[in-house]
Amino acid sequence: ALHKIFSTPDEVSMIDSGCRTAEIGCVDCKKILLGHAEPFICPFREKFHALKSKPSLVYDAAKAGAEKCRPLAIETIEGAKSRLGIRHTL
Repeated sequence: ALHKIFSTPDEVSMIDSGCRTAEIGCVDCKKILLGHAEPFICPFREKFHALKSKPSLVYDAAKAGAEKCRPLAIETIEGAKSRLGIRHTL
């Protein structure tokens, strides 16, 4: 399934056939996939390492997001409770 996303159609066909007939091994199959997925994954990995070195930035962003979403979440929960006939409020 991942090859269908990252590999070329010709490679997908070759891998499908090669895996079913043992013409290629699992390591070969994964090397092909890695060759195509690595350029896609690298920017995410770099961003992860940049954020990992600044945990307060991540916590602050999560806190700001929670504060922004809290009123909508409360409204949604209260609406659901009202429809279910539950009287307890937040």
